[in-house]
Amino acid sequence: MNTVSDLGRDTWFLMPNWKWLALIIAIIFGLALQKILKLFFAKLKKQNQFHAIHPILHYFLGLQVETALSWIAVVALWHGILATLEFHGGLEKQLSNLLQLIQWFYFIRTSYLGIEALGLWINDVVAKTENTLDDQLAPLATKTLKVFVVVFGVLIMLQGFGFNVMSLLAGLGLGGLALALAAQDTAANVFGSITIILDRPFQVGDWIKVGDTEGNVEEIGFRSTRIRTFYQSLITVPNSVMAKEKIDNMGARGKRRIRHTVGLTYDTTPEKLQKFLDAVKYHLTQHADIEKEDIRVVFNQLGDFSLQVLVQFFIITTDPLEELELQQEILMDLMRIAKQVDVEFAFPTQTLMVPSLGKA
Repeated sequence: MNTVSDLGRDTWFLMPNWKWLALIIAIIFGLALQKILKLFFAKLKKQNQFHAIHPILHYFLGLQVETALSWIAVVALWHGILATLEFHGGLEKQLSNLLQLIQWFYFIRTSYLGIEALGLWINDVVAKTENTLDDQLAPLATKTLKVFVVVFGVLIMLQGFGFNVMSLLAGLGLGGLALALAAQDTAANVFGSITIILDRPFQVGDWIKVGDTEGNVEEIGFRSTRIRTFYQSLITVPNSVMAKEKIDNMGARGKRRIRHTVGLTYDTTPEKLQKFLDAVKYHLTQHADIEKEDIRVVFNQLGDFSLQVLVQFFIITTDPLEELELQQEILMDLMRIAKQVDVEFAFPTQTLMVPSLGKA
């Protein structure tokens, strides 16, 4: 018995053997406890007992948080054991720094998951609004907060380890200046995205024209906007360009203008022409999808080979496919009306005048 007691009091590497044994037991016990706590938290999640809590906390507990939470608890236990055993100064400092590193890593990981849970809740909220720009803004805000949490957490961790963070940031300032000069385009795109978010010149799904690009907005990112053209290619336009260019938002129209010039042959009598004008105007005023207050059916020009009739009206729709279908329907109705009133559409013709050659 005395031999075992003496062996425990013997010193190896600046500390009694019993402290080394206690350290080994604490490590094994902590690793085992971490597994148990992880299984415990996972079991609580499977039981799904979190219906009555706030949605953010519900989403948070639905993520892979059991690993981070179990390690935070175990590291706290190890900190207590380390303070109780009173190891040799140099070794205790090294072990304490290692535990702080592990603890800070999982603190940052837990905060990161918290922001992700917040983002899931925000996605649910904006999904209930009619503004489609919110659907793009929510993931953008979530990504920004995640970057902020990681950077801010690392800076606090470095401060805790004794680094002078302010001096470090000052030293990075010169490098940051050089980086900023090299990243002017990126900065311009970021400010362009902020301008788009604040001004809201368009939303996801809108039909827009920007320069020589035309199509539907698919995504508004932090650096660029993606536009799906009508020939199904995907064009990525930098937000710096979007902020400077003139944007024609075709999707913001509550109605679509239809304008055609109908040419009738020159043998059309004034009576038939007037009858055609009256019949077309009456038909347009009776159509349910045409705005009644802004219909123009007028004989407006004597063309080179036709009597030109301007037909202009507005269709009450925001769907481009419905616009095409209604336009086709009305043009076919114009053909039927022309047949009913006995007028013909003109096409380019030329009359060849041959003078008399005189008597032979």
